[in-house]
Amino acid sequence: MSWNLCMADFIVIDKREWKRREYFEHYYRQVPCRFSLTVELDVTRLVQSVKKQGLMFFPVFIHLLALVVNRHQEFRTGFNSSGELGYWRQVWPEYTVFHPQTQSFSTLWTPFSENFDEFYLNYVRDWEKYGEIEGFAPKPERPENVFNISCLPWVNFTSFNLDLPRSDNYLLPIFTLGKFVEKNGGIFAPLALQLHHAVCDGFHAALLIDGLQELCNGFGREK
Repeated sequence: MSWNLCMADFIVIDKREWKRREYFEHYYRQVPCRFSLTVELDVTRLVQSVKKQGLMFFPVFIHLLALVVNRHQEFRTGFNSSGELGYWRQVWPEYTVFHPQTQSFSTLWTPFSENFDEFYLNYVRDWEKYGEIEGFAPKPERPENVFNISCLPWVNFTSFNLDLPRSDNYLLPIFTLGKFVEKNGGIFAPLALQLHHAVCDGFHAALLIDGLQELCNGFGREK
C-alpha cells in the first residue's frame, strides 16, 4: 500500500485570492528569508506524566508537536512534487533515530493521527520494523507531506540554526529538540524552529510555541 496522499489532500493556492501573496513574493523571490528561533519548553508535567504511564518520551513529544503543527495552515504550506504551491490537509512527522553502535542516524516517518494511542502504536510498529536498520531512510514510500523533527539529547543549547543554502523550495518547518536540564524545581528542554518567512511570521511561530507548551502541560490529565 502506498502512503502517498492523493491529490485531493493537497490544495493548490490561488495566488490571486491569497491574502499572503505580497509577503510570499517578497520573502520567497525578492528577499529570500528564513528565520530561526530557539525556545525553552517547560516539560516538567509532560515528563512526569510520561513516566507515570510508562511511555517513551520522544514519540509522545512528536505527537504533541504534530498536533499543533497541523492546527495551522501556515505550517502545512509547501510545494508538491509537481512544483505547485499549496497546503496539505495534514502533514506527518519524519524524525531521527540514533544508532549508538555506529554513531549514525536514520530518518523514519509515521502516519499522523490525532488519536494519541493510534499514533503511538504506529510509532512503535515503525520502530520495531525499521528502527535498527542503518541507512539514511530505511522505511520506503516516503510521502510528500512530511515535516522534520530531529533530536540532540546530548546538548542543551540556547541557540541552534541550520544553514539551508539549496532548499529554496522547502517551506515546511524543521524542529530540533535538545537535552533536558533540571533547574528551579522543573525540567526544561530547548526546541529550535527553522521557518520560512514566505509562509509564516513571528506571530504564527508564537501561536505554535504557546500551543505546544499548553499541550505539554495538559498531557495525560484526562486519563
